[in-house]
Amino acid sequence: NLASAGKNNFHALVYRGYSKLSYLYYNNGKWSLPVEVGERKIAIIPKQHNTKIVSNRSNKALAIWPKSKSELVARWIEVLDE
Repeated sequence: NLASAGKNNFHALVYRGYSKLSYLYYNNGKWSLPVEVGERKIAIIPKQHNTKIVSNRSNKALAIWPKSKSELVARWIEVLDE
């Protein structure tokens, strides 16, 4: 899942393996290293349709994913300047 961060930059939320969810940031033509942000405990097919990332078109994003059949998890993510 991708969300625009403005100026050709992007926020991405991807599953690594079966259950680990990672965040990446695309800036200046390069992807950041993945940062683990969460995990899910249920099988969801297709898994990408149940995971969302939205952005303020800048350095902030909100990631949302199902952790179990009755529980959603949301996490604010902010990219800090180096």
